[in-house]
Amino acid sequence: MLYSGDNASPEVGETYSLFVIDKAQEIESSITDPADGHLVAYYHGIVPYPATIQIPWDFTDSDGVTPYSNDTYVVTFTAFDPTTITITNKIERHGVRKAAGNILTYEEEDPNLSAGSYLNSEADKWVNSLAFAYESLYDGD
Repeated sequence: MLYSGDNASPEVGETYSLFVIDKAQEIESSITDPADGHLVAYYHGIVPYPATIQIPWDFTDSDGVTPYSNDTYVVTFTAFDPTTITITNKIERHGVRKAAGNILTYEEEDPNLSAGSYLNSEADKWVNSLAFAYESLYDGD
């Protein structure tokens, strides 16, 4: 699992749960109501390459129109290699959550390659700028 969409607000319109697969395979995902287990959304398909899979959900019930009324929902993701992940997420009904943390990472290039050192230097510069911008925007409240 890459990102679970936990504490998202219906005000954002749509939330995504992201899962990473490392090879071509069949995937299946569902969103259910933990109160009674009814199916809210279902996704199925074959992904022909390694990828980050985005499971979208628009905070509606199974008819795609009625607003979902529970404050939690369960996302189940299955990659048929086989792996199944099940997560219960909370809906934030009183606004969009404040950021509490951020993981910023990148892969370095081999410095022995022709542009490797330059690319690493540029990545360091921009990643450090983004980290500074994020920290200065977050006021700690």
